[in-house]
Amino acid sequence: MKKIIFTSLLTLTCVLSLAQETKFGIKGGLNLSNQTDNVMKSITSTNNSMMLGYNLGTFLEFNLSSKLAIQPEILFSYQGNKYTFNDVIRPSFDSPDEYFTYQVSNELYYINIPVMIKYYFIKKVSLEFGPQLGVLLGSKSNFSFSTPSLGNYSNTDKHSYKSIDYGINLGASYHFTKYISTELRYNFGLYNVNNKTSNEIKNRVISISINYKL
Repeated sequence: MKKIIFTSLLTLTCVLSLAQETKFGIKGGLNLSNQTDNVMKSITSTNNSMMLGYNLGTFLEFNLSSKLAIQPEILFSYQGNKYTFNDVIRPSFDSPDEYFTYQVSNELYYINIPVMIKYYFIKKVSLEFGPQLGVLLGSKSNFSFSTPSLGNYSNTDKHSYKSIDYGINLGASYHFTKYISTELRYNFGLYNVNNKTSNEIKNRVISISINYKL
C-alpha cells in the first residue's frame, strides 16, 4: 500500500508539473449511499435502502490542455446505508411462531481523497474518471430488534469498519460558467471495509455537488 501511494504521488507530481493553468475551488452536495453485503442479499425479505448524506470540500484543477485536466480533491463525506428484514422466530419449543423485525443503520464519516482525470469533450461538459482513497474518521452502527414476546432491543457498535477504503470514481460535470458547475459522480469501493466478520462489505456512493472555482 505504501509503495502504491508513493508511486501515485510521484506520478501525480510529474503530471502536474506540466499544468498550463491551476484553479482552486470549493464544492459541496448530497450523497446517496449504500453498501454491498452478500449475507443480507441472501435474505429475500431484506429491504436495503440508500442513506441520504452529504459531501463538502476543496479541489484544485490543473489544466494540461484545453481538453484535459487533473483534479485532486479533499472531501468530508457522510455516507452509509440502512436495511430492515423480517423473519419468523419461535421463542420456545411449545410457543407459536411469531414475526420479528431487525433494523440496522450504518453511519460512516470519511475524509475522501479522489484524483480525477477530466476530459472536456465539448466546451461545457466534462467526463471524469479516477481513483479515490478514503480515511475513516468515525463510524456508528445502530441495531434494533423487535418481537411481540421478547420486546425491543437496541445496540450501537462504533468499531465495525476498517480505517481505510479505496475505490474508483466515474462522473460527469456540466459547466454553467467558467466558475460554477454541477457534478454527478458514482463511487464504487474495491476494498472490503468490514472489520468484524468475513462478510464482504463495499461502499457505493452516488454524489451530486455544486463546484465553485475561486
